Amino acid sequence: MGCTKETKQKIDGILEAFSGYLEKQSRFEIRYTEETGYTRCAANKPEEPPVRIDTPDKLVETLIGGIADDVLAQKLSAPLPEDGVVKLEIKAEIYRQIMEPVKKIAEDRAHYVDLAINYYQDRFERK
Repeated sequence: MGCTKETKQKIDGILEAFSGYLEKQSRFEIRYTEETGYTRCAANKPEEPPVRIDTPDKLVETLIGGIADDVLAQKLSAPLPEDGVVKLEIKAEIYRQIMEPVKKIAEDRAHYVDLAINYYQDRFERK
C-alpha cells in the first residue's frame, strides 16, 4: 500500500530540498509507486533489496546517512578504523553537508534539523 497524501507531500518537499545531492550521487534512487509508496533502490546492486521509506523521518535519515557515507568515502583513503574515530575536519565537513539540504526543508524544518543533529551526534560523537 502507498502512503497518504499528506505523507507524500512531506516526502516530496524533502526530496526537493535534497535534489542537489540526489542529482550528484549515483549509488541509489528514490522511487515512488502508487502500490508501494517510496523505496530506496541501489543503482548498481540489483541483488540488494529495495528499502521501503514509509515516513518523512526515515527518508531524511536515509539521505543524511548517504551524505555522511559519501563524505567518508571521499575523505578517507582506507575504510573507517575499527574504533570509528573520524578526524574533526571530516566530521565538520559531514555536518556542513548534511545540514545544507536539511535547512532547505520548508515544512517542519526545526524537527528535521533536530533529527539531523541527533543522527550526527549518535554516529560521530556519542560512543
